[in-house]
Amino acid sequence: MKKDKYEDAAERLLINGQYKLINKNVKWMSHSLRSRTKSLMRYQNLNEKEAFKEIVQTTQDALSTTDFKKYYDNNLVS
Repeated sequence: MKKDKYEDAAERLLINGQYKLINKNVKWMSHSLRSRTKSLMRYQNLNEKEAFKEIVQTTQDALSTTDFKKYYDNNLVS
């Protein structure tokens, strides 16, 4: 099955965040990216490409902060 851009980005973020690259984590992260992208499109009036880029960057930044890292630790397998 071909991966979409959300699954691709999810895998890269998981690797960078030092989480296991297992199906459960990829599904959780890609779902998170999808839903947050749709919300940003709606509330900031951005197109999908712009919103997706912003969400991926924000997530990458969040993975390097202690408070958000705890949130991801509670939802992902390390």
